[in-house]
Amino acid sequence: MSKETKLEKMLRNATNGVTSWDIIQECRTTCPQKLIESLRKKYGYDRITDKWEKRIEVIDGTKTVINWKRYYWWED
Repeated sequence: MSKETKLEKMLRNATNGVTSWDIIQECRTTCPQKLIESLRKKYGYDRITDKWEKRIEVIDGTKTVINWKRYYWWED
């Protein structure tokens, strides 16, 4: 199964969306945005939407903001 097909199935089956971290782990890629772009090109930009999320962590005494995207598949 190709990475693109695997990602498409993940997006269609996810009720709460798929994070970029999930895509990195499941599809074994370092650039999840390229896979999303290829699916958007194939099915249309409006089919896959995204939302930025963030969390503030304290790492070695320094506040650090961790950002990631959550992707959603929209059915008509």
